[in-house]
Amino acid sequence: MAFVAQKPDSSEGKPGPSLSPEENYVLLRSREISLSRLLMAYVSTGLFFMLLPGTFLGVWNLLQISGNESAGLISPAWLQAHGHAQVFGWIGSFILGIGFYSIPKLRGTARLAFASAWTCWAMWTLGVAMRWAANVYYWRWRTLLPLSAALELAAFAIFLITVSQHRPDSGGKSRMEPWIWVVASASVGLLLTLIVNLAVCLWLALRGASPALPHLLDQRYLVLMTWGFLVPFVWGFSAKWMPVFVGLKPNRPRLLLSAAAMNFAGVALALAGKIEIATGIFVISTALAIAALRMFEPSQQEPKIRGVHKSMPIFVRMGLRLASGCSATGGCSSGLGYFRRDLGRFAACADCRLRRHHGVLRGAEDSARVRRDAFALEHAVNVHRAGSAGDGVRDARVL
Repeated sequence: MAFVAQKPDSSEGKPGPSLSPEENYVLLRSREISLSRLLMAYVSTGLFFMLLPGTFLGVWNLLQISGNESAGLISPAWLQAHGHAQVFGWIGSFILGIGFYSIPKLRGTARLAFASAWTCWAMWTLGVAMRWAANVYYWRWRTLLPLSAALELAAFAIFLITVSQHRPDSGGKSRMEPWIWVVASASVGLLLTLIVNLAVCLWLALRGASPALPHLLDQRYLVLMTWGFLVPFVWGFSAKWMPVFVGLKPNRPRLLLSAAAMNFAGVALALAGKIEIATGIFVISTALAIAALRMFEPSQQEPKIRGVHKSMPIFVRMGLRLASGCSATGGCSSGLGYFRRDLGRFAACADCRLRRHHGVLRGAEDSARVRRDAFALEHAVNVHRAGSAGDGVRDARVL
């Protein structure tokens, strides 16, 4: 579809006379560069929260669990800080950035649209960072907790208002596709999650003893966040892009909408305290979504892999390494040996780096035990690999 850029009228914010082709090209190129910079800001922020506040604190928590040999002795506020940074700081930033990049072109002047997007980025980033700091350091958490929740809710409200200004062309499809309805329901779930988050933070600031949510309240909040927000987003975007990138058959729209409806019914039951019934409904809705997406059916065309960079994600390389080890030896011992060896080295290195800090492991005895177990694991794996290699040599001699 051709797009003719027009000069905005600064007085009323309405389009003015048409531009020449050269000016039109310059304006479009400038707008695309601005959109790319905006997207990179959201993506970079999401990666930052994923790597440092999210993953680093998650590894820290795992080391504490290993040192204490119990998951109940670590701080619940730290666990919730890790989860909040991963879900809202990482995934939430990605969703907002991709939404601002892909849903335009917005109605009104480009200045107002980009100003709203950058304001949303600043408020969202500040809100997630304040929540993480309040849970980890406990510094003025009664003030930071509700303030961070208010900033996140306001940022998402700016996103919804800005995106709602977009109007599709009249010549397009009159009915929205099913995957759009599923993504829209996920947006409603995110909005409800942020509203509940603000209410809970206000309650903690007034009556809570710490910035950590109580266990039962946290469990229901996790259900709303996971099944009301994350899962529908995955289903919706998978229905849109999986047939293209994986070569699947066209999805079944009615089953997809039925899965989304049952999923939200399960969320409502879980919030009402009917966890057992909600769990069964989640299983059924997941089965319907799998059938709707046709994930386990034969593909009808080759997957789209052109343009994929050779530097694949590390977990994909680990999977390929494991698969190659299984195919070469007839079993998974070799691949698992590589994985256990790397895990032992990582644990030993992490313990040597972090054991000096009083908040990582409680006492030198626990730290020494973790380090000793890590080196013992690595030694056992090396012995296992040497034995496997000797068996291979003996088999070759027999042949």
